[in-house]
Amino acid sequence: MAGNGPWDLADAVTIWAVPGLVDDPADPALGSVAVVTVVPSMTVHTRDDYPGADVVDVIASGLLARGFALLGGPEVNQLLALPVLADSRAELRDQDTRLRITDGDSALYEGGLGQAPAGWSAAASRRGRLVVLVSAAVEAHATDRAAQVAHACAAGAVVAAQIEMAE
Repeated sequence: MAGNGPWDLADAVTIWAVPGLVDDPADPALGSVAVVTVVPSMTVHTRDDYPGADVVDVIASGLLARGFALLGGPEVNQLLALPVLADSRAELRDQDTRLRITDGDSALYEGGLGQAPAGWSAAASRRGRLVVLVSAAVEAHATDRAAQVAHACAAGAVVAAQIEMAE
């Protein structure tokens, strides 16, 4: 840490957003659901001082306070049952290579997207919503990311919500 001022944690945190599509093979009429998995590069935990106190993920608990919910599994029916955040908007920019998610006056995410699968932005536009998954228990660039998301859901380590797409 250089300089005489306080260390700014925001400068040290990287957040990746990786787009994906989720389909229900048993009910193809539902169509593809556009999902973005948001993975912070670090976690912050706290707990009470008494023995046996549970460790709390500060990022996840903050998002729960903003209306996100724990995601029990990555199946389409569970994604479509997630809360829709009334004051939040998702906006695709720069030919769908950048994403901005706002919550009132603050940005929840603003940055680049990984390589989106074919039809991803069309699915988001068709539904008018983007499902946002947040978990530090998923490796953003893993080839088995879907399996990691399923495992993280089973461990109670994914918070998620539906965000309206900006027009």
